[in-house]
Amino acid sequence: MQLEAPEANHISELLAMLVAFTKTRRQVLANNIIKMDVSGFSPQDLATDDFSRTMNNAISEYLAHQRILLIDTDTIRFGPNMSLELEAVPDGQAHALLQHDRQAYVEYQTERLVENALNEKVALKLLETKQPLPPACQTPIENRLC
Repeated sequence: MQLEAPEANHISELLAMLVAFTKTRRQVLANNIIKMDVSGFSPQDLATDDFSRTMNNAISEYLAHQRILLIDTDTIRFGPNMSLELEAVPDGQAHALLQHDRQAYVEYQTERLVENALNEKVALKLLETKQPLPPACQTPIENRLC
């Protein structure tokens, strides 16, 4: 029986959180396009800067003390077994674009979706090197269930 080194396990946990974050963000961003014609709709996004800071702090804590320390923010909550609860926040820039230039709004949302898909793809590839992916995760990204 081959055991993973603790470092690989912690890296896998953080990568899995990144995948969960990008999956949820994809849904939020897609919803921004789907609902753009609904009266009173206000576009949202996830707090990407908060998430990035939280992951950077977790990595720094691991490097300094060999432990993962995840601290909740107003929009990101960590639960048992590395679970993650994310709250979308209003996106003021997207809202302004939606009000004044709908084509620019769609392009803005599309660019964010592409960026998010690339982040997810990189995280999945890195995670794949640490552990095999379940079959549902091995489908093309647009059809992925995980």
